[in-house]
Amino acid sequence: MKTAASENKFLRDLLGRISAHLDELSEEVKAIELAIGDEVGTIGLQTSGSIKRLQSLDFLRQSLADLALLSKNLSQKHDVALTENLKDNLRLDVTRTLVTGAQFSTTLDRFQKPNGDVELF
Repeated sequence: MKTAASENKFLRDLLGRISAHLDELSEEVKAIELAIGDEVGTIGLQTSGSIKRLQSLDFLRQSLADLALLSKNLSQKHDVALTENLKDNLRLDVTRTLVTGAQFSTTLDRFQKPNGDVELF
């Protein structure tokens, strides 16, 4: 029987975690789209540039959703051992935890600082 630590060393498990993360990111983008749509409905769009930026946001959401499905499908068909240094070139802690299999939060709570301030950029 495999332990959680040994399962984290296989591609299928990493791809499964990546799929779940991409799916959650897609849902966050969808929520942002809806919020912006509500605001735009009250003030109206001023330029065609605004419409193009909103379409880019929709493209981002659809791309994330597609990548989530692709990762999920790949995770069900591939089972090779991973090397230990995959996380070394990654910038975000949340992405590193996908590689290690540690628990992580993909909600906006991860941007919350201990003093209650929100880190946007």
